[in-house]
Amino acid sequence: MQYQFLEPEATGFFYTGTYLGTKKVAAVAAAFDTQNDYHAYDVDAFVDYPAGPGAVTGQLAYNRFDGGDTFLTLSKQNVMLLELGYFLRDLKLTPVFQFTNRGIVDTRVGDQTQWSIGVNYWWAGQNANVKAAYGRIDPRGLAAQNEFTIQLQVFYF
Repeated sequence: MQYQFLEPEATGFFYTGTYLGTKKVAAVAAAFDTQNDYHAYDVDAFVDYPAGPGAVTGQLAYNRFDGGDTFLTLSKQNVMLLELGYFLRDLKLTPVFQFTNRGIVDTRVGDQTQWSIGVNYWWAGQNANVKAAYGRIDPRGLAAQNEFTIQLQVFYF
C-alpha cells in the first residue's frame, strides 16, 4: 500500500528511483508478504523534489524478515536503509550516500553495518547511466571490508 502526497509516481514495470528533477514526489508505503511460516514486513518513505539547480532524492526503509520453518536459512532480522542524493542538473551528476544496518534477532552473529558514497552520471537519463561507489562493509565479529562498485546501466525499448 502506498500513499503519494504530491505528484504520482510513474506507472510501469518498476519505479525509477529518481525522476532527475522532473517531478515532485513524496510517498510513504507499507507492505507485507507471508508464505506458510515465512513473514516479511516493510515500511518506507521516498522523496524526489526539485531544489535549486537540481533535485533532492532520498529514501528510508525498514524491513523485518522471518523465514520461520518455510525458509530455514533466512534468520529473523531487522534491516534499515537510508539513501540520500542530490542531482546536479547541469552536470548530469548525483552524489549519493547510502547506509544500511542488519540486525539478526536473538543473536549478534550476522549483524552488519554498511555504508557507501558515490556518484551517478546520467548521460542519457534513465536510459543510459554509470554509477560508481566506494563503501565499507562491517560484519560484527569479522574483519571489515572495502568495496568499490562500478555499474553501467543501459535500457533499450
